[in-house]
Amino acid sequence: MVSGQSSNPWEKGSRARDGVSLALEKSEIFNVPPNDPAPFILFLGNTSESGEEREYHLSVIQPSNLDGAIIRVGGVVIEDHLSYTIPAGEQLTATLAVERGPIADHIGRTSPAACMAGYAVYVRSQYEHYRSGCF
Repeated sequence: MVSGQSSNPWEKGSRARDGVSLALEKSEIFNVPPNDPAPFILFLGNTSESGEEREYHLSVIQPSNLDGAIIRVGGVVIEDHLSYTIPAGEQLTATLAVERGPIADHIGRTSPAACMAGYAVYVRSQYEHYRSGCF
């Protein structure tokens, strides 16, 4: 039996207010010239079980970006995070571009082609919970 809704954190037996999907149109891109960004299409979705519009943050997990790749979404460099308010059951499409870092000779682990685990999407109210490694 499901009773009510919850978040921060979600409680068993209730509908989760927060739910997110993250996907790429292509997971690998080949033959990108060394000085050009690797372009990807990113899909961010709200899968809230309670049918609520929610604010989500997209960030780069910096330990996965040791070569200092420059990552842009919609032309904006992700320095801390980018915020997206997504209606329930909907999905946003954005262009993600990965440029190699200043001393790297290739695009490495930070590339979505290599590791989607290098990116995090979380609900604004759960940022501290996310930062503490509880997800």
